[in-house]
Amino acid sequence: MLTIMDIAELLRVSKNTAYNFVKTGTVPSIKVGHQIRVYRDDMLHYIQASSQT
Repeated sequence: MLTIMDIAELLRVSKNTAYNFVKTGTVPSIKVGHQIRVYRDDMLHYIQASSQT
């Protein structure tokens, strides 16, 4: 599972942009306690889908 910081580094975007992806549902996420996590497969799917456009 990836953290917001992992997503920001992977996509080379700011932490705020990564939060916006999660907030808008662009990237599916779950909450674990007080932290947001994203499944690695969901992130890879997003990257593949966005690169095809």
